[in-house]
Amino acid sequence: MTTAGRPPGRERRLRRLSGLVALLLVVAGVVATRATAPTSAAWTDPAVVVAMASSTSWTSTTGNPVVPGNSSTSVSNIAWTQNNYTSSISVCFSAQVTTASATPVAWAIVIDTSQPPWNGVTTGYSQQGDGYSWADNTPSAGKIQISGGYTDNMGASATQPRTVSVCNSSLQPIAASKATAAFTTASEHGTWTDSQACIVTTVTGNGSQPFYFNWAASVDMQPAIARLVGGVSQIRADGVPLAFSPALSGAVSSYTASSQTASAIKGSSAYSFTVCAYHY
Repeated sequence: MTTAGRPPGRERRLRRLSGLVALLLVVAGVVATRATAPTSAAWTDPAVVVAMASSTSWTSTTGNPVVPGNSSTSVSNIAWTQNNYTSSISVCFSAQVTTASATPVAWAIVIDTSQPPWNGVTTGYSQQGDGYSWADNTPSAGKIQISGGYTDNMGASATQPRTVSVCNSSLQPIAASKATAAFTTASEHGTWTDSQACIVTTVTGNGSQPFYFNWAASVDMQPAIARLVGGVSQIRADGVPLAFSPALSGAVSSYTASSQTASAIKGSSAYSFTVCAYHY
């Protein structure tokens, strides 16, 4: 017996059960969606990530290439990353900017392109991450000012730092004439026979210059020439990215080897090359 307008008890139970099943399916769908939805992350430049992973980073305390742009700005934790791409040098830095203010205020930093590692290059710079204000030749020629403030919601305070990251992949090493005190040289015998005698020269940085620099080293081939039986036919240095003055030949015994970008060194790294005298 049923009450008019009301379904039987069994039918009511089936409807409630169906509703419960539907609700469970909806909940499961929401959970699955949340579990598989992609997460977002701050944008990073893949090229910078590769550079960071394959190069040595160090922290500068000199502040010369990157300095505060006003009296309220402090720049700290300047981390540098460098890559030698054989024809050019890539340099990136990341700096933390703070102010003494308890609330965010305007700040500025300045890149002095006359200093290493920029070495006078005024183009090719790119800002990584946040888009702070950028002004070339500010506050003077050859300098780049990067800044933020309360008007663009980019201010910095004592407890709210800003991070500035800049890269340039079209740089060249410091000129050899400006790095004469940054390295030492040593020579030893290589192959040492009657028909081939070689001098191996190693140029080693002394750690005083952390940025890539070019160098020039003297090479005395007289001991190698004297070792040959029958005189010297030719002097060669095969496959090395160096320039020799005068050009290698059997006519003279003393040379100056000058590095190119691919053979530049930095810090305490070293570069070795071999010059051989031959008798045919």
